Amino acid sequence: MCAVEPIGYWTPGSATLFYRIAEAARIRSENRPVIGEPLHNALTALVFAHATIEAHVNETFALASLFAERNELLSRFAAVDEEIFDFLNVGIKYQLARIMMTGVSYDRGQKPFSELIFLVSLRNDLLHPKPLKKKVGVLPDGTVEEKHDKLIDGLVSRGLYTPPTLPEPVPKQVGGWRDCLKSPETEQWACKTAYEMTESLLQVVPKPFDQLLGSIKDGQSVSGA
Repeated sequence: MCAVEPIGYWTPGSATLFYRIAEAARIRSENRPVIGEPLHNALTALVFAHATIEAHVNETFALASLFAERNELLSRFAAVDEEIFDFLNVGIKYQLARIMMTGVSYDRGQKPFSELIFLVSLRNDLLHPKPLKKKVGVLPDGTVEEKHDKLIDGLVSRGLYTPPTLPEPVPKQVGGWRDCLKSPETEQWACKTAYEMTESLLQVVPKPFDQLLGSIKDGQSVSGA
């Protein structure tokens, strides 16, 4: 029997699937506002927008590994140890991908990467809640700055939350800050961040291999030797 050389194969599409779930939450929030649903839609959009972004960079790494011998830029990215790559956080994965394929990193203070950083912060606090607020510093006036306060400030600065004009404008109970997510703008922002972040990486994938990945609004299967 002749030896058969294995053929690499992977099916991109997880990012597209996750994006559709986030988009569905956004559409529900806009078209069918129901009591009890706003927070569910916001959490769905946020978590799956993050999943979209991470799946996309993982699929890009799989593409690079599959076609490394056919393109120098892809081979640079594929040279990263797979086990190490799997343990990196999503922001570092995007930085690594961009540096390997362009020699230039993302600017942390500019969109879309600044929005990714904030999305990751929201997602992490939702999925890894702490029993108490974490004190991160004392301001010059003696006020203790807390983690949740920083997240709420981020929502306010992006127009995703408007504090009520009450003596106690921000939910202070542990986990109560999640109520600040109840707005259609939150889902819109999450989906926009997912799309713009993934497109920013797709733009640096060398042609014609970028077509094999496609936009998260598309999706297709790819095979190669």
